[in-house]
Amino acid sequence: MIHVVLRCRAVVLALALAGCGGGGGGGGGGDPYDPPDGPRPDVVLLVVSGHSFGADPAYLRLDAGPELEAGLVGAGYDVRTLYYVDGASTQDGFGGFSGLVADMEFLRDEWVVEGTRLVVVAHSHGGVWAHAAIREVPGLPVRALVDLDTSSFGWALVGHDGEDGPIGGDPSDVYAIGALADPPAYPDVPSEETTTYDLEDVVFDNVEDALEVRTGDAPFDEEWYDEKWNLRTTGAATGLWAHFSDDTHAEAHAAGGATLALVGDWIEARLAE
Repeated sequence: MIHVVLRCRAVVLALALAGCGGGGGGGGGGDPYDPPDGPRPDVVLLVVSGHSFGADPAYLRLDAGPELEAGLVGAGYDVRTLYYVDGASTQDGFGGFSGLVADMEFLRDEWVVEGTRLVVVAHSHGGVWAHAAIREVPGLPVRALVDLDTSSFGWALVGHDGEDGPIGGDPSDVYAIGALADPPAYPDVPSEETTTYDLEDVVFDNVEDALEVRTGDAPFDEEWYDEKWNLRTTGAATGLWAHFSDDTHAEAHAAGGATLALVGDWIEARLAE
């Protein structure tokens, strides 16, 4: 059964929008791998941005990342946040897919085995890379995964068809699951009625709980960014949570917004279990 997130809190944070956080690990574009340093934290937050269209390629470090980290720190956790960009390799010092996979392998072997818990948050195209990396490192337990209107809409349009070899090619319609996802709380929210799923719509076995936020936003008045609710590879919805915001694609990661407040509550509740 897909759970539905209904709780929300009012969160207003004064965020410094410049220089927030640090970059993810290396490993992209042939760079030597530089693992995360410092003491082992209680929680590692891996934050994967989507396509930036010329803005900061790791734009989630300006809003979603700092707000979610601040909430976790306020709840008493020692947190390390790492940021990643929409692409196969490093951009502006932030790791792409290869860096994300390298960091996940490091976390699996060094920190998670000692008790660190992992939270992955992705927006838009970032969801494709995040789901692919989770699939690539099946031995890594992910305590919580958050999809913020994740989508492969326009994948080739922005040039990803030239760099998607590491994830097995085009992420669209790659899983024939044979079941339809239908959260009972949202019977009137359209969900593409096919039983094949994009990579970003599939939650893998090493993820304990996953929250999917769909906004209903449609670029160029065409299809929605996220057209389908998530399912597991078996067709089950165990540990899957759903929320429909009926808002914009950008609001899904906006600092001080209703969506991030809900996401922060959800993450903290999962870590407290």
